[in-house]
Amino acid sequence: VPQAICLIKQAGIRFWVLTGDKTETAVEIVRSCKLFTEHMVLASLTNCASQEQAIELLEKAKQQLEGVKDGGLVLDGTFVGFVLMTERGAAMLYELAISSSSCVCCRLSPQQKRKLVELVRRFNVRGITLAIGDGANDVSMLQGAHVGIGIRGKEGNQAVQASDVAISQFRFLVPLLLCHGRRAYRRVAVLLCFMLYKHIVLAMGDIIWAHQCSRRFSGQNAYPEWMGSAFPALITGLPVIVALGYDQDLPDEIVQRYPEVYTEGIDRLHFNPRVFVTWVLTALWHGSVAWLVPSLWVGNNSWTTHLKSAKYGPVEFWRASCISFLMLVTFINQRLWMYSYSPFALRTVLVMAFSYFMLIACMLCLAFTPPGKAMQPHLATGVVDVIFSQWKYLKVIIVTPFFLFLDALALFCYATFRPSPLDIARGQWRRGLAKSLPKVESYDGRGSTAAAS
Repeated sequence: VPQAICLIKQAGIRFWVLTGDKTETAVEIVRSCKLFTEHMVLASLTNCASQEQAIELLEKAKQQLEGVKDGGLVLDGTFVGFVLMTERGAAMLYELAISSSSCVCCRLSPQQKRKLVELVRRFNVRGITLAIGDGANDVSMLQGAHVGIGIRGKEGNQAVQASDVAISQFRFLVPLLLCHGRRAYRRVAVLLCFMLYKHIVLAMGDIIWAHQCSRRFSGQNAYPEWMGSAFPALITGLPVIVALGYDQDLPDEIVQRYPEVYTEGIDRLHFNPRVFVTWVLTALWHGSVAWLVPSLWVGNNSWTTHLKSAKYGPVEFWRASCISFLMLVTFINQRLWMYSYSPFALRTVLVMAFSYFMLIACMLCLAFTPPGKAMQPHLATGVVDVIFSQWKYLKVIIVTPFFLFLDALALFCYATFRPSPLDIARGQWRRGLAKSLPKVESYDGRGSTAAAS
């Protein structure tokens, strides 16, 4: 337990102990778990008889811990009951508890445990609370936190049944947070941005074509209709699942030596307004390049005459359109490949190859099979076979992806000059300089809040 608590606090997570034990018993347990050390200044707020006395105790504790770097709080149920009756007392308690290193709350009822968790949620709307317990008296606390974790023990299954996640031992909380939770946050964040990104890239061709076409805003598609239908599921659906779902930044045993990598989630590093805008602007850029370069290079001003006939446009337009579609799939796959922590893993390479295989297979089926010709007749007139056989079109296919070097350069500069804790840890691990496991010692966490009972 002490080793697990040390790692959790070094990950930037603030740790509170909410228990129904006596004050002396709780303090000794906390000392044995290294939450309180010999050099810590402890402020005791216990044996309270009124709201006025609760405010006085808060003011004395504030003066006692003012300027102290390593301070701790000891509360009991009587004090908590009175101080939470007033808004002023609740605000003072939150500020004092957040300014201290550790906090232990004794002789609490189940509802008081929940009220303390809700106190943090009320005054820190951006914070994420996690409660962990093993008994029936912890159910209210588990249900009041953002995430409730139940420990299977000898006190029944009520906590496990009321929890979001169940574990068998307290030490399993470390891999649950540092490995599974941290990776899940990045996967979900990148997935949300990537799904929006790839559809904006696809839509940019239609947006630009609406201004190029001689019949402006006539609703005519820039890309072959059935290629667009295959785009979300067959062509670009699987790579994001495999590349993110099986991506591994560091081995689990190495992650525990770098608990500071967890701060990426606390700091919202992978999903924030700046990241969201960056993905959208990149999508606008990639979608514009993927459409305009082939259209202006080999389209031969075909947009000025396209769709003047009632049925289909000139073959040059559809050749440029197919090349543009190939380029946008290339941009999307390579963008995902750049964000993968395992870009050269066999599964990543194979799923990227599968995406291109499905792209070429869809083109060939629509161009050379009877059902395909009926579904997409304008690809059956010397479009697909020509763009892969004539140098005029191959040059566009080869040159256009070089625009991705700008993305690679931007990501390289960001990782070099503004490395995240994970970038630093991965660099040391690659050079064989991985740190040893952190020592069990007190640490002043400044991030999310965890409550334990």
